Amino acid sequence: MHIKITGIFTFIFLASVTVILCSCLQRYNNYGVVGTPVTSADNKILVAVVTENAATTHSENPSYRKTTYKVTYWLKQYETATGKFLKKKKLFDADETNNRSVSCYGSYGNTIWLYANSIRAYDITTLDETANEEKLAAANGVKKNIFPYDARLITAAVQNGYINFVSNNGDEYHLLLSEQKIIPGKLSSNTAAENAAAFFYKDDYGVRCDTLSNHFFAFAKDSMAAAQCRPGYSTLHETAYRMKLFKADFTIKKLGSNNSFNYQNIMKQGSASYLNPCFVKDNYTNTVIHLQQPYGYLIIHQDVLGEKSKAIITRIDTANKQVWETFTNISTKIGSCTVKGNYFIITTNKAYMLSPFIGKDALCIINTANGNLTELLLKE
Repeated sequence: MHIKITGIFTFIFLASVTVILCSCLQRYNNYGVVGTPVTSADNKILVAVVTENAATTHSENPSYRKTTYKVTYWLKQYETATGKFLKKKKLFDADETNNRSVSCYGSYGNTIWLYANSIRAYDITTLDETANEEKLAAANGVKKNIFPYDARLITAAVQNGYINFVSNNGDEYHLLLSEQKIIPGKLSSNTAAENAAAFFYKDDYGVRCDTLSNHFFAFAKDSMAAAQCRPGYSTLHETAYRMKLFKADFTIKKLGSNNSFNYQNIMKQGSASYLNPCFVKDNYTNTVIHLQQPYGYLIIHQDVLGEKSKAIITRIDTANKQVWETFTNISTKIGSCTVKGNYFIITTNKAYMLSPFIGKDALCIINTANGNLTELLLKE
């Protein structure tokens, strides 16, 4: 009888200790997308750099709780048409190195180029590593120490086929992606510089005036406000009034390095109005997205003002006729937008006021033909 009672008390004690420990120890994981996702050459596969943050909180004493973090970077692959998770590849744990720098430079052909503690490239279909600094140095007969120690010394124009970088001693080089050849000197072009810069701007995902099919289009309060708009100089500041779409004929005069626009026949298009709308830009090209059949735009606007607002994505033609409209559960704190084939790919925050430090926590794909939206599961 004594043995049985002792066993019962031991069981109760262990169970109590377990309950106490569980109540004091809390674990959670959150996820974010770094940069702009890429697709395979045939647009059937999407790959994103996903950060996983594993947090553990425990009580060190009755008045102090300590949280530790483990950050892991992954390449995650999805089917573009359905959003189905396919596979993943671990890049590294942040606690394996003092350098946590990770940047996604985009895709060239069927390869995604990254800075993940060093310059690397992976096949989008297989996720196999196809290039790294050691391989590139060996293939080019140069020392590995010519590569920069930090991503801040890199200017990538992957969509134009090269990556510029500055070595630790200040020498400039460029890597031609087609041949994976390292050449002294810097490549530059105005278009490439603008594209590369736009790729890293945060929450700069659209404009409020644009030109298409030899006409000027603008979102504005009225025709007088539309007449003050200039392509390339519009902002996305929040307004408390709804905007309408205006269309005009225009002529351009060259004034030095700047263009002067003169508008004629400014006319409101359709009856629809929008709250804080914009024409969506593509991060890779730094140009407004123009759709065909019918000609028109993707626009992002919102349902209400303030921190509880959610993004509405609408496709319109040039007469402001709605092709489709998709109400979302994501915010307008948008990080990246791009169109690949028939798919509009967007990263953003789920909540307007909560911005995860590890990246954008929502990755969505919208079919540009019908507006069907799929939100990808980053935790897979």
